[in-house]
This record gives sequence, structure tokens and C-alpha cells, in this order.
Amino acid sequence: DPNSAVSIANRAILQDRMGFYANAIEDYERAMEMDPKLGEELDWFTRFLQNRKTKKQTIPERVKALKALLEAAK
Repeated sequence: DPNSAVSIANRAILQDRMGFYANAIEDYERAMEMDPKLGEELDWFTRFLQNRKTKKQTIPERVKALKALLEAAK
């Protein structure tokens, strides 16, 4: 659903997991713009990230990490 922040965030998660970081960033940011509370909560998003070795992240923290990763790859 293109009008659902959760749907957009879910697509971002899939893109993130597949390594399509630029697309993931775009969708994470769009989802947060549509529903700013998505960026504040640690609920479902944290569950997605809990298998990572780093500390649990909010969506804005994940976007920042992905941007740094892309910048380092240049």
C-alpha cells in the first residue's frame, strides 16, 4: 500500500536486508515522513535489527548508519 507508512518501512527493511541501501534509506525516510512515530519507536523495527551485532537502532539511527556505509564505499 503506497499510502501506508508501515508498508513503506517493511519494503525498506527488505531492501536493507538485500543490500539495496540507497533504496532502503529512501523508503525509511519516506515512512518516517508519513508517520514520524515510526522513527521514535523501537518495537517491530528493533525486532528486525536484533539479529545484528550492533546495539538496537531506531529507524533514524539505521538511516544514519546506512548513509555512513554508502559514503565509506565511495
